[in-house]
Amino acid sequence: MKLIIVLSFLIITKFGTAQIRVTNTDLASTDSQILFRDLKNHITIEGVKDFTQHAVTIDGGMLSLNGSNKILVSNLSKDEVKITVAKRGTNYTRKIHTARFKAQEAGEPAVVLEEEYDDSLSNGQILNRTSLIVKLPNHNYGGDYQVAHFEISLIDSVGKLVLSPTFVSGKFLGKYLYDKVNSLPPGGKIYFTQVVLSYSDGGYKKYKDFTLLRK
Repeated sequence: MKLIIVLSFLIITKFGTAQIRVTNTDLASTDSQILFRDLKNHITIEGVKDFTQHAVTIDGGMLSLNGSNKILVSNLSKDEVKITVAKRGTNYTRKIHTARFKAQEAGEPAVVLEEEYDDSLSNGQILNRTSLIVKLPNHNYGGDYQVAHFEISLIDSVGKLVLSPTFVSGKFLGKYLYDKVNSLPPGGKIYFTQVVLSYSDGGYKKYKDFTLLRK
């Protein structure tokens, strides 16, 4: 009878643990077990219905709550970081799942101009979705960095101001501004200033000013 009780406990624990999944949503592939040293990592914990009866701890970094089943992980101090989920009872705490992550550098973000062709809608309206996009050197990163806003100005090849600094909210230039860019002759310069990056959870980061030469 005692053996049956022990085996039953092991089976329940095994299946309960298998249902829990700790995922870094900033990855290009959520099957990877990677955390980034130089970013806040957005982690979801699936398979736990009631977090008031569970505890989440970390070995090798810092964590903070970011929602009912979400945490932020940052300030990594080890090459391998462990995130542990434990069941809490009246007189006990029992570990039920441990996820192990390798620490990597995401690298400095780079903002690039991604040009698109005009798109004609069924109502006759013409749109252009040319935008500033954010890329990071580590290809494992697949998070939600976006350009929040910027200013753009244009100067032709002889130094004449074609477009004074114009504020743009969001990452898209829009058809009017892209037509201005597209009509700039070779040797003209596109100035991007006051570039600010954002993340979906409200974090902001100032980016450097940069210039593109029209070819």
